[in-house]
Amino acid sequence: MNFYCFCIEQLDLAAKQFRVISPSYGRFSLLITDNIVELMMHKHCHVAFLMHEFWEKVGKPKYSPSSM
Repeated sequence: MNFYCFCIEQLDLAAKQFRVISPSYGRFSLLITDNIVELMMHKHCHVAFLMHEFWEKVGKPKYSPSSM
């Protein structure tokens, strides 16, 4: 839950920075948003790999070596 609170806080900060009419604040807002998207994608991929490892141990892997 802490991760999602962190993401929401960062996106809120990005929105506040974007409201200021300035190229510098706009760039900063874009950097913050890009960072949060990158962190969320990393977390999503990490969970997907953990689930794949789990199913591989159970005997029903989601992906086969031939599909990679």
